[in-house]
Amino acid sequence: SMQFLLVVILCFSAIGSHAEEGDSNIFLSTFDTTGLLVLGTSAVAWEFIRQDDERQQKSIRRRADRVPSWILDTFDDVFYPPENIVAIGLLEMLVDVDAGRAMIEGALLTGVTVEVLKNSYPRKRPNGAPRSFPSGHTAMAFVFGTNIAYFFGPYWGAASLILSAGAGYQRHVDEKHYLSDVFAGAVIGFLWARGAATRKVSGDYRWVPLFSQNTDTMSSELSGLSFVYDF
Repeated sequence: SMQFLLVVILCFSAIGSHAEEGDSNIFLSTFDTTGLLVLGTSAVAWEFIRQDDERQQKSIRRRADRVPSWILDTFDDVFYPPENIVAIGLLEMLVDVDAGRAMIEGALLTGVTVEVLKNSYPRKRPNGAPRSFPSGHTAMAFVFGTNIAYFFGPYWGAASLILSAGAGYQRHVDEKHYLSDVFAGAVIGFLWARGAATRKVSGDYRWVPLFSQNTDTMSSELSGLSFVYDF
């Protein structure tokens, strides 16, 4: 209900009043002034969208046949389960270690949040299946899109966020989620990804090559990579 949403916003406001963007605590960097503004605005927007869910669902059924099935299947396989985004984050570390770290943190926190909400707010999907709210696929897609936007610039960011929105549209048109479920998932993914991307990391991440000593030739041979964090 709207009353419950307002209570949640007020609780996070008490936390966010002590936060600054880029705080080393990921909860404070997520729910800083900007994060709270996004959360509050989105909560109000979500309530209006939820009230229109049934009409939107009837409308989307008329457009469902226009979306090729291979597109629906692709989005289902890429962004979910959360392990997929964690794997992408590990690969991303080869290019930008901090970006990969943020991708993994955002995915894990988003995954926990989605599971808590799915179990706390039991809502049936448009197709009758359980666990509709929020959309986990959309949430993970927006972790990916937001992370790319923060670390790789507006062009890659725009492309990745279009893919994220496409994942949400796919879940809606395939009758796996109501529009309000998709919207909530997008907000959750964005907030945690943004918090992970903007928080200050006190240590120094780096890749360090592991060498093995060849006793025959007295030379060192590369045998792998080590992930090091300096406190």
